[in-house]
Amino acid sequence: MKTNHCLDWMNQGYVLLSQFLLIFINISSSQVLFEEINAANLHPRTFHLSPNQEFEVISKVLCEGLPCPEYSIMQDHPYFIQQRSYRAFTFLRLTTPITCMFKFSVAEGAKRMKKYIEGANNRDQVYSPTLPLLIEIEHTGSKSTNPWCVMKYSANFYTPHFWGIMATPTEIFEEVGSLPDNLQVYVHTFSGDVSDVLLREIELFRRNLDTLGFCYKKKKFYVAIYNIPHNPNDSRNELWFTKCTK
Repeated sequence: MKTNHCLDWMNQGYVLLSQFLLIFINISSSQVLFEEINAANLHPRTFHLSPNQEFEVISKVLCEGLPCPEYSIMQDHPYFIQQRSYRAFTFLRLTTPITCMFKFSVAEGAKRMKKYIEGANNRDQVYSPTLPLLIEIEHTGSKSTNPWCVMKYSANFYTPHFWGIMATPTEIFEEVGSLPDNLQVYVHTFSGDVSDVLLREIELFRRNLDTLGFCYKKKKFYVAIYNIPHNPNDSRNELWFTKCTK
């Protein structure tokens, strides 16, 4: 009798549970408990930056608000390679090309730039700093076994066009250079002490460009240093390889 009584209670429990589930299903069909996301109704925010606006954003991040050469980003490639198009710009040569002595070119270039903008010119004109310190590197064809001695280096100081005619330096020979409009370069960014890691980064950059099948000029290229004076613990450096022209 006790067994039958327990079975009756169990059967009644199943009936009640079934009725409750039916009621819950009916309520769920008429009321949405969790709102479903309709992907077709989502509209991502889109906006367009003019070239000037784009560069303004870039300069604040990359150049910390200081004057620097203007460019547009053409495309981002694998291996974190960026393709840029630079507008024409001029620079003041701070050191003459010298072989083997990359570290000297960086240090001497930074020192001479500092003196020039602080008034070491025929007008005693004080200028604001600019970025980057641009090191031009050119292969010499030397058979030296020292990898630093197969290249020559010269340091250059970017001079914005809105500065007009520049004051003549008093401590260095005045030599002004320029890069053409719409200069297409592939850019590789790296950090660390540029004198310690440059050879490795050059080799890595070349290997990645070759893997992608990109054509670039191999004899002459540039290193852009954005932290002057150079701080190995907080530095941003770039390699610029010029894209081949047809």
